[in-house]
Amino acid sequence: MPAGSTRAAVCNGILPQLRALTDRMTAIGADRGASAADIATAWAIAKGTTPIIGVTKAAHLDGLVRAHRIKLAGDETAELEELADAADVDTRGSWEHAMWQRVRPGPGHRPRPQPPAGGGSPPVLGGGWVFV
Repeated sequence: MPAGSTRAAVCNGILPQLRALTDRMTAIGADRGASAADIATAWAIAKGTTPIIGVTKAAHLDGLVRAHRIKLAGDETAELEELADAADVDTRGSWEHAMWQRVRPGPGHRPRPQPPAGGGSPPVLGGGWVFV
């Protein structure tokens, strides 16, 4: 991120911790003609979430279409999860922490809805937010 920017202040210090994860997403994407960002979005979709992506350029839409078509293998998803856990980085913004509390497991927790077998859209969580 550009030095002196707000994003740099927040992100540049944690980028080295994310290197193994981002390198693996880049490698998975290279095998599919997709970017690491496409793989990250496909991973979020595979986890049963609906990612909210800021689209500011037409090319971003192309990436979303690619990501929607990517079906990660179970071992790829598991590897990305392991790398993310190993990175031990919380990338949520300060404003997200309060919302995150709404979906954290607590008393009476029910498992998060999963996408239907064979594809399709996952059920919508009632009144909650899901962040990846």
